[in-house]
Amino acid sequence: MSSNAPENPTSEDQDFGASMGYRLAESADGLAVVELKILPRHRNRWGTVHGGVILTLMDAAGLWSGAYRDGLMLAASSVSVTCNFVRAATGDRLRAHAQVSKLGRAFYFSDLRVTSVPDDTLVATGTGVFAFSPDGKSMRITADNPMLRTD
Repeated sequence: MSSNAPENPTSEDQDFGASMGYRLAESADGLAVVELKILPRHRNRWGTVHGGVILTLMDAAGLWSGAYRDGLMLAASSVSVTCNFVRAATGDRLRAHAQVSKLGRAFYFSDLRVTSVPDDTLVATGTGVFAFSPDGKSMRITADNPMLRTD
Protein backbone atom coordinates (compact mmCIF):
# COMPACT_ATOMS: atom_id res chain seq x y z
CA MET A 1 0.00 0.00 0.00
CA SER A 2 1.56 3.31 -1.03
CA SER A 3 1.04 6.71 0.51
CA ASN A 4 0.96 10.10 -1.19
CA ALA A 5 2.25 11.74 1.99
CA PRO A 6 5.74 13.23 1.63
CA GLU A 7 8.51 11.61 3.67
CA ASN A 8 9.86 14.97 4.93
CA PRO A 9 6.97 17.43 4.75
CA THR A 10 7.65 21.12 4.14
CA SER A 11 5.34 24.12 4.31
CA GLU A 12 4.47 23.42 0.66
CA ASP A 13 3.18 19.99 1.68
CA GLN A 14 0.79 21.24 4.36
CA ASP A 15 -2.95 21.06 3.95
CA PHE A 16 -4.81 24.30 3.28
CA GLY A 17 -5.74 25.03 6.91
CA ALA A 18 -2.19 24.56 8.12
CA SER A 19 -0.79 26.77 5.36
CA MET A 20 -3.32 29.51 6.20
CA GLY A 21 -2.41 29.25 9.87
CA TYR A 22 -5.85 28.99 11.46
CA ARG A 23 -6.69 26.70 14.37
CA LEU A 24 -9.74 25.36 16.15
CA ALA A 25 -9.90 27.36 19.39
CA GLU A 26 -13.18 26.05 20.77
CA SER A 27 -15.64 23.31 19.95
CA ALA A 28 -18.84 22.20 21.63
CA ASP A 29 -22.09 20.65 20.47
CA GLY A 30 -23.04 22.66 17.38
CA LEU A 31 -20.47 25.39 18.03
CA ALA A 32 -16.98 26.04 16.68
CA VAL A 33 -14.54 28.93 17.01
CA VAL A 34 -11.59 29.18 14.63
CA GLU A 35 -8.78 31.68 15.23
CA LEU A 36 -6.07 33.14 13.04
CA LYS A 37 -3.07 35.27 13.94
CA ILE A 38 -2.96 37.97 11.24
CA LEU A 39 0.32 37.84 9.32
CA PRO A 40 1.56 39.98 6.42
CA ARG A 41 0.58 37.20 3.95
CA HIS A 42 -3.07 37.61 5.02
CA ARG A 43 -3.19 41.27 3.94
CA ASN A 44 -4.05 42.74 0.57
CA ARG A 45 -2.17 45.54 -1.18
CA TRP A 46 -4.04 48.14 0.92
CA GLY A 47 -2.80 46.59 4.16
CA THR A 48 -6.15 45.21 5.28
CA VAL A 49 -6.98 41.53 5.75
CA HIS A 50 -7.99 40.03 2.42
CA GLY A 51 -11.69 39.15 2.17
CA GLY A 52 -10.82 35.63 1.06
CA VAL A 53 -9.07 35.05 4.38
CA ILE A 54 -12.18 36.13 6.27
CA LEU A 55 -14.43 33.93 4.12
CA THR A 56 -12.05 30.99 4.61
CA LEU A 57 -12.32 31.33 8.40
CA MET A 58 -16.11 31.41 8.17
CA ASP A 59 -16.09 28.31 6.00
CA ALA A 60 -13.76 26.40 8.34
CA ALA A 61 -15.71 27.33 11.47
CA GLY A 62 -19.00 26.45 9.82
CA LEU A 63 -17.71 23.07 8.70
CA TRP A 64 -16.38 22.24 12.18
CA SER A 65 -19.56 23.40 13.92
CA GLY A 66 -21.62 20.51 12.61
CA ALA A 67 -19.07 17.88 11.62
CA TYR A 68 -16.85 17.68 14.71
CA ARG A 69 -18.30 15.39 17.38
CA ASP A 70 -16.61 13.62 20.30
CA GLY A 71 -13.14 13.72 18.75
CA LEU A 72 -14.37 12.58 15.33
CA MET A 73 -14.47 14.75 12.24
CA LEU A 74 -17.31 13.53 10.06
CA ALA A 75 -16.69 13.92 6.35
CA ALA A 76 -18.60 16.98 5.17
CA SER A 77 -18.27 19.64 2.52
CA SER A 78 -19.41 23.19 1.98
CA VAL A 79 -22.46 23.67 -0.21
CA SER A 80 -22.84 27.43 0.18
CA VAL A 81 -21.26 30.13 2.32
CA THR A 82 -22.50 33.71 2.24
CA CYS A 83 -20.41 36.53 3.63
CA ASN A 84 -21.37 40.10 4.48
CA PHE A 85 -18.30 42.23 5.13
CA VAL A 86 -19.08 44.78 7.85
CA ARG A 87 -15.73 46.56 8.34
CA ALA A 88 -12.00 46.10 8.00
CA ALA A 89 -10.35 43.91 10.62
CA THR A 90 -8.48 45.56 13.47
CA GLY A 91 -6.32 43.90 16.10
CA ASP A 92 -3.81 41.13 15.62
CA ARG A 93 -6.12 38.11 15.39
CA LEU A 94 -9.42 37.11 13.84
CA ARG A 95 -11.97 34.81 15.44
CA ALA A 96 -14.67 33.07 13.40
CA HIS A 97 -17.71 31.85 15.35
CA ALA A 98 -20.13 29.27 13.94
CA GLN A 99 -23.32 28.02 15.52
CA VAL A 100 -25.45 25.28 13.95
CA SER A 101 -28.97 26.61 13.44
CA LYS A 102 -30.44 23.46 11.83
CA LEU A 103 -29.05 19.93 11.83
CA GLY A 104 -30.50 17.38 9.44
CA ARG A 105 -29.46 13.91 8.30
CA ALA A 106 -27.76 15.07 5.10
CA PHE A 107 -27.20 18.83 5.61
CA TYR A 108 -26.64 21.33 8.37
CA PHE A 109 -26.89 25.11 8.48
CA SER A 110 -24.68 27.43 10.54
CA ASP A 111 -24.80 31.09 11.48
CA LEU A 112 -21.37 32.65 11.03
CA ARG A 113 -19.57 35.76 12.25
CA VAL A 114 -15.99 36.99 12.37
CA THR A 115 -14.63 39.38 14.99
CA SER A 116 -11.30 41.10 15.56
CA VAL A 117 -9.29 40.17 18.63
CA PRO A 118 -8.74 41.61 21.19
CA ASP A 119 -11.35 44.35 20.66
CA ASP A 120 -14.20 41.99 19.59
CA THR A 121 -15.19 44.27 16.69
CA LEU A 122 -17.58 42.64 14.22
CA VAL A 123 -15.85 42.17 10.84
CA ALA A 124 -18.28 39.93 8.89
CA THR A 125 -21.49 37.92 9.20
CA GLY A 126 -22.90 35.12 7.11
CA THR A 127 -24.53 31.74 6.84
CA GLY A 128 -23.29 28.38 5.65
CA VAL A 129 -24.86 25.21 4.32
CA PHE A 130 -22.81 22.02 4.66
CA ALA A 131 -23.44 18.45 3.49
CA PHE A 132 -22.39 15.28 5.25
CA SER A 133 -20.63 12.74 3.05
CA PRO A 134 -23.12 10.09 1.94
CA ASP A 135 -20.58 7.33 2.65
CA GLY A 136 -20.43 8.24 6.36
CA LYS A 137 -16.64 8.63 6.48
CA SER A 138 -15.00 10.11 9.55
CA MET A 139 -11.52 10.51 11.00
CA ARG A 140 -10.25 10.65 14.56
CA ILE A 141 -8.76 14.05 15.41
CA THR A 142 -5.74 13.73 17.69
CA ALA A 143 -3.83 16.36 19.67
CA ASP A 144 -1.02 16.46 17.09
CA ASN A 145 -3.40 17.65 14.34
CA PRO A 146 -2.14 21.05 13.08
CA MET A 147 -5.70 22.42 13.30
CA LEU A 148 -5.55 22.02 17.08
CA ARG A 149 -2.19 23.74 17.62
CA THR A 150 -2.08 26.33 20.38
CA ASP A 151 0.40 28.98 19.13
